[in-house]
Amino acid sequence: MNLPTKITFTRIVGSPLFIISFYLGWEVHKGFLWVALALVVAFEITDLIDGLLARRWGQVTDLGKVLDPFADCISRFSVFLCFMLAEYAHIFMVALIFYRDIIVANIRIAAAMKGTVIQARTSGKVKAVAQAVVILTVMTGINLFGKGAGPFQDFSLWAMGILTAVTVWSGVDYVLGYLKIVRPAKD
Repeated sequence: MNLPTKITFTRIVGSPLFIISFYLGWEVHKGFLWVALALVVAFEITDLIDGLLARRWGQVTDLGKVLDPFADCISRFSVFLCFMLAEYAHIFMVALIFYRDIIVANIRIAAAMKGTVIQARTSGKVKAVAQAVVILTVMTGINLFGKGAGPFQDFSLWAMGILTAVTVWSGVDYVLGYLKIVRPAKD
């Protein structure tokens, strides 16, 4: 396993640590919420550098191509579950984000079975940036304002609503792109 893939793998290993830190911070001592924020920052940094290193060093692998979106899904879904627990996201938001990721993952599998690689789409990159911004903003606000921060909690719900819409748009874009590949236009 090369270094970029090992970096990617840290997001998978860190995800349950995030959940534990968030839960302990919410229920036991708020100091653990700072650990959870540090983990989120690490998730986003590793998401940036693993791909950059793999491309720069010529170490792009099939394992890395599969592991990177999986690690993103696991780490971000862990965060969204905790946001739901703390009432900074509604269940339907988390469900739609999860459904999008599962649909896109299966589209990629179906395309791979036909010998086609579904490259990252612009909508997926926009979604990833939007998720990172909202996650970092909400986690920072939770740390600064604590439980029951009414106006910030309201802001977080709005931000998560917008993020959910962006995520659904990205999912629709991937589905439409896949349909163009499997059903090419007839002249």
